[in-house]
Amino acid sequence: MRHEILQGLIDKSMEMLLKNKDFHLMLKEVKQKKYKLSDIGISTRVVSHWRKNNLLFKEEEKSSKNTTARFNLSELFWLKVIEKLRKVGVSISSIYNLKQIINKENSFKSIENSIEELKELLKSHFPNEEKIEKYIEVLETKGIGSIIDSNCTTFDMLILIAILFRCHTGLLITEEGEVVLWSESFIEHYPILNEKLHTSHLYISFNKILAEFGLNQKVKSQYIYTEQEKEIINQIREDKVSSVKVILKKNKPKSTQVEYEIDEKLGMTDLYLKHNKDGVKFSPANGNKRKIVITKHNKL
Repeated sequence: MRHEILQGLIDKSMEMLLKNKDFHLMLKEVKQKKYKLSDIGISTRVVSHWRKNNLLFKEEEKSSKNTTARFNLSELFWLKVIEKLRKVGVSISSIYNLKQIINKENSFKSIENSIEELKELLKSHFPNEEKIEKYIEVLETKGIGSIIDSNCTTFDMLILIAILFRCHTGLLITEEGEVVLWSESFIEHYPILNEKLHTSHLYISFNKILAEFGLNQKVKSQYIYTEQEKEIINQIREDKVSSVKVILKKNKPKSTQVEYEIDEKLGMTDLYLKHNKDGVKFSPANGNKRKIVITKHNKL
């Protein structure tokens, strides 16, 4: 990806994030070290091999030497990206080159010129006037970098866009080895990204990684998932659930249709009493009369 386009995407990402009222809270959540390697099922032996090949971020390199070490969400994301790339045969050297691109700390020089706009954003985010005055004073004397985590890398920003805006976000890697930072929200400003979709590429979806973490009971986060998403995740985790269909209205979850596959041994009366709610439907499972599928609708 050409330098000017890459820098433009980084600047656009930071502009988008600064306008989101939950940015600072989510950045803190993403950088908090509270997870273990065992939480995502990657062995210390595998991570040790990646570390020896310089694939890990700087902080991960230190942590991976300690079996009881804690990792933050950004580091977990990167480990999952490495795992997915290795599964499809991407070489160690290619992953190393990718790391060099996405692990750069970002300069806020292009945003420093928008201090007045940032002041207005602060006023809309903080009802407390004392807080506003404090932040504005810091902005004017020390610049925007002083109120944003200086370790906010390009990779961190992509994760935050996936979390805060729920748009398709991830990494496109072309046959030529070019790395493209991808998000639906970028296309309006950089139509050239659309062309990348029509060429051969490997796509690592950050949204899918988020979904995997959501279904993993060991990866817990208070802020990453909405109440609706948490409800859907809980339904998927229920015992005997065979499928969960999410019904959307204007691209937002409206309700779910959950199917349970339960052995008939429980007795039809017991089943009806347990699931006696509106919208409950009983039917044989795939024509097998010994199995019962219970379908019920849940409003979100």
